[in-house]
Amino acid sequence: MQSLVWAQILNISSAPNINAISVPLFSGVAFELGQDGREQSSNFMQLATGLSFRQPVNDDFAYFGAVNLAHRDNQTTSTFNTSNLDLNLGLQYKVDENSFSFALQNNNFYLDSSSFRHAYGATAQWLYNIDSFNQAGAFGQYSKINYAGNSIRNAQRSIAGVNVGHVFQHDFRPVVFASVYGGREDADDSSVNFLSQDIVGVRLGGQLNIGARLQLTTSLGIENRKNDENDPSFLTKREDNQYDATLGLRYTFARDWSIRPQYSYTKNDSNIDLNTFERQILSISVRKDFNW
Repeated sequence: MQSLVWAQILNISSAPNINAISVPLFSGVAFELGQDGREQSSNFMQLATGLSFRQPVNDDFAYFGAVNLAHRDNQTTSTFNTSNLDLNLGLQYKVDENSFSFALQNNNFYLDSSSFRHAYGATAQWLYNIDSFNQAGAFGQYSKINYAGNSIRNAQRSIAGVNVGHVFQHDFRPVVFASVYGGREDADDSSVNFLSQDIVGVRLGGQLNIGARLQLTTSLGIENRKNDENDPSFLTKREDNQYDATLGLRYTFARDWSIRPQYSYTKNDSNIDLNTFERQILSISVRKDFNW
């Protein structure tokens, strides 16, 4: 797989749309935010490539894996240029209407060509085909997260949830899915437990097949995060509600070629103004799939 993306992003820095922030620790004195700490916008180009495989061992077992690499280059500032390298390797087992999978994962995230975050762990998933039109399952994920040059933020993250999917008997064969999940992120350093948090979220999505070559896709998500202890600077426990929405089209204009216009919106509401932001991305991607 290879894809090329052109996009306009509003708030590339995921920063608040304010120039100064009042800090309770210093009796409410307002501190001016630097340029990188304020909302910025930019056009960007992203190039992504990947390789995946699935190899059956017998009728019941198969192993699979993938390598994905993506780089985003911003037009106005290199400070927020990003790169991602994802690796996973796993095993799948099928019995009757059940499918079980387990995978090891490794992710490296780079900011402005420097290592920023390394996360590794494992995921497990169970899917059950209720009938030809309904599916249900459960999943779990564990990640160890390390931040380069900022080890105080190192943490362990555990998530578990359930999901369901349904295919409607309609000419357009609409598909809908939903998942509910919850978990924890625990700081490695017990002296910064104000960074530890409870997580709970809901995701909804769907796909509509408009003819043989065109699909409409959409998704909605809400996630709540509550930190354990008061932030030492803002003297309150941080609580965030994040809302995500995407709407896109996928048009297959030739064999193994597709074009994908998409709009995505993220809003993070926080009781600490420094963490409140909105982000919008309007993108067009061209993708080529290779099959061997």
